[in-house]
Amino acid sequence: MNRAVLFVVGCIVSSWAFAANEYGTGEHVVHVRDTEAQLISALGEPTRKVEVDNSRGDHMGDYYIYQLSAESVRFYLEKGRVLEITVIRGS
Repeated sequence: MNRAVLFVVGCIVSSWAFAANEYGTGEHVVHVRDTEAQLISALGEPTRKVEVDNSRGDHMGDYYIYQLSAESVRFYLEKGRVLEITVIRGS
């Protein structure tokens, strides 16, 4: 019984946020490993930028966050390239 409950909870949580290798909006698609310029060309300037620093305060990368209709999309960039795409669906 506990496994079934955990499975259902896992399915619900995973529907709220998931990682992807690409994100598309109509004619524009952004892929992991695309450059910052390609991302901005496809989606425009982000709604929000968040700097990511390590525990020593060294700059590691940036989150570019886009609020697109009923979902937020977070792109993690390091050294000018997209390394991670996370889609967060609204409820």
